[in-house]
Amino acid sequence: MHIRLTKLSDHRHRFEAARADGSVEAAELETRSLLVHDLTHYAVEAQARLDGGFYGLLARGVALERLADAGWAGAPASLQRVEALVGPMQAVVGGSLPAQRYVELAGDEAITSAFVAGVVERMRRLQGEWRALPYGQTMALAWPPTDWER
Repeated sequence: MHIRLTKLSDHRHRFEAARADGSVEAAELETRSLLVHDLTHYAVEAQARLDGGFYGLLARGVALERLADAGWAGAPASLQRVEALVGPMQAVVGGSLPAQRYVELAGDEAITSAFVAGVVERMRRLQGEWRALPYGQTMALAWPPTDWER
């Protein structure tokens, strides 16, 4: 799946996901909170190689509107788990939650200090790329990420 994030202004961006089957999901979104959340999803899911989170489900055909519905009664456990990781990770990336505390709160042996460091580094690169992007230009990501090929 090809993900395109287009910077429209300081406050708005366009999210577009083009699936392998040719179908496309797109929305114009508020940037301040949603962009960081969506990039954190990407960083967490990519670092953990989780294909059952937001991006994996989107790639498999689940509608963007459904994935954005916090009250989705049929949400798979894999998505719920990813959401539980993403929210606190935003606090780590923002500097208000120490990485070691995140590891403790996660309560999962797969969530290590190395995992957190990897996510933080991905976010540093993603946010840097976004900040450098001129208005009207597009940042492109792939799902699954290209580094999964290694």
